Amino acid sequence: MNFKDKFMEKMNVIAGIVSSNIYISAIKNAFIANMPLIITGSFATLGSSVICSTTSGLAQFNGFEFLQEFASLFSTINYACINLLAFYICFLIGAAIGKAKGHSETFSGMLALASYAILIPTSLTTTVDGVNVTVNNVIANTSSNAQGLFLAMIVGIVSILMFDKLMKFKKLRIKMPEAVPPAVSESFSSLIPTVLTLFIISIISFIFTKVFGMNIADAIITALQAPLLKVMQHPLGILVIVFVTQVFWFIGLHGANITAAVREPLMILALTTNLELFNAGQAPSMIVAKPFWSMFCTIGGSGCTLGLLIAIYLVSKRDDYKAVAKLSTAPAIFTINEPLIFGLPLVLNPIMMIPFIIAPLISASIGYFATYIGFAGAACIDVPWTTPVFINSYLATGGSVGAVITQLICLIVCILIYLPFVKMANKEVTQD
Repeated sequence: MNFKDKFMEKMNVIAGIVSSNIYISAIKNAFIANMPLIITGSFATLGSSVICSTTSGLAQFNGFEFLQEFASLFSTINYACINLLAFYICFLIGAAIGKAKGHSETFSGMLALASYAILIPTSLTTTVDGVNVTVNNVIANTSSNAQGLFLAMIVGIVSILMFDKLMKFKKLRIKMPEAVPPAVSESFSSLIPTVLTLFIISIISFIFTKVFGMNIADAIITALQAPLLKVMQHPLGILVIVFVTQVFWFIGLHGANITAAVREPLMILALTTNLELFNAGQAPSMIVAKPFWSMFCTIGGSGCTLGLLIAIYLVSKRDDYKAVAKLSTAPAIFTINEPLIFGLPLVLNPIMMIPFIIAPLISASIGYFATYIGFAGAACIDVPWTTPVFINSYLATGGSVGAVITQLICLIVCILIYLPFVKMANKEVTQD
């Protein structure tokens, strides 16, 4: 077995482990299920900015000042969709893990959410007229919004695993007479494991706070979430994710889905940070937010294959390439490139391997640099990943023309990268 075969075999093994892992799948599916809420919350912010803002919206013009009175219509939607994100994700992950373990999805999600509520602080110290005041029985935004995502994911998994272990002890399960309805019987059967799960989590929280002088939520943010976010915001961080994604695609596996569980939480955290700054009238600070992926890493689909499609139209002399290109054009406009990946094919195609991996790396680098120097606006509005090129960058950045120009430059560069390899494919037919 040569090096190529060994490499592909190992990558297939890794992909199989990742794809079949119930915890990774639960995280990935939770974010997919919650995506409509994130997009809705983002567009609510955009709508408020365009319509109700007195500095950038219609409300700034004479005769339209009354529109600022409707700002709460948008802000309440944004709050419901974005500021409770950690709760939604915790519930969805708990439900998914519970289902995988054979328990009720709804109850598992509720138990995970209750466990999360135990671990987060329920008092807040603030300053009023120069005096520190402690407000009890409240939950800070940092616990309910994306700042609490990592703890929410951990609790969503750990709490249900703990519950599942306790449920396996038959002596802890209360047996009801057969005449009792199944729903009632199931509730009583899980009562003691539920009590023990919540008490164990509460004890852990209590001991942790006493020993370390800080709650678990703050510790997770300091020790895990913040460092990982910094890694993702570094150019090498996003380039590694892009590279791994493309390698998986090349061997025939859905690279974007495989790496989603790693990149999505961090990119969504960056997105919500930018969204809060945008709402406050400040410039977004996170470069690699969620829309960055579709804006610069997957122009026309993974591999930035819109560049390949245009290169085929420009220089390809192969009838099979042209036929596949015609079938792939309409889907590619909406960032769907499976017809091109599997029809051309790009999978295990030695000629196209290099540009298929290099094009998105170069495009992501250009997008990162342009955003870093301020030429392109940072993404702060989540848009559906199927939004066509140029439209997605304009909407995601709240109207940054520089982002649109940057995306155009990236597309042109991708075309230039693919051109010589399409010509090389022409020679392959000639030799045949």
